[in-house]
Amino acid sequence: MNPGFYNVVFYATAAVLVSAVVALEISRLRGGKKGRLVRLLCAGEAFGLGEGRAEVKLADGRVVEALVPGCTQCLCRLRPGDAVVLTKTAAGYVVGPGA
Repeated sequence: MNPGFYNVVFYATAAVLVSAVVALEISRLRGGKKGRLVRLLCAGEAFGLGEGRAEVKLADGRVVEALVPGCTQCLCRLRPGDAVVLTKTAAGYVVGPGA
């Protein structure tokens, strides 16, 4: 086969995957509840290494407790006052970085 064919397939696949990730991120931001991080409820110094909990104040004034995945805490360096987006799951709310 022609090597140019593989380039076309590679770039087409990359474009589809990037488009899917962008569409999912837009969907998450539009469908989630926006709020501000009130405080981190962590046990000890190892909060960034594993899952933790946080209190988040929603736009309607309610304060809810939500799960903060370790990756989100470590990569986003969340602090009280940061804007976050909450996604509803079967286990409750999950914190994600805000827009």
